[in-house]
Amino acid sequence: MPGGTTIDEATLAGTALREAGADVITVLSGQALWRLAPVFGRVLNMLPAGRLRNECSIPTMCAGGILDTDDVRSVLLSGRADYVRLDALGREEAS
Repeated sequence: MPGGTTIDEATLAGTALREAGADVITVLSGQALWRLAPVFGRVLNMLPAGRLRNECSIPTMCAGGILDTDDVRSVLLSGRADYVRLDALGREEAS
């Protein structure tokens, strides 16, 4: 757990999941232990989602730090993910 899962490890896992029949991978990251305090930013998983999408040849869902419809557009139009999960804080704007 020290340092967490690397993007290379996630790519290997993504390929294994695709080969096992997964239809889509949700890309999330963050706090695994109460004492860890990772730095969160807007759309923080867009780049890892794009890498998994491209290198593993599997659709991805990007989640984390997606607060408004502009963030959703940025992810989808960049081609880095096929699906987006809007965070709870941003749901009021979208409704």
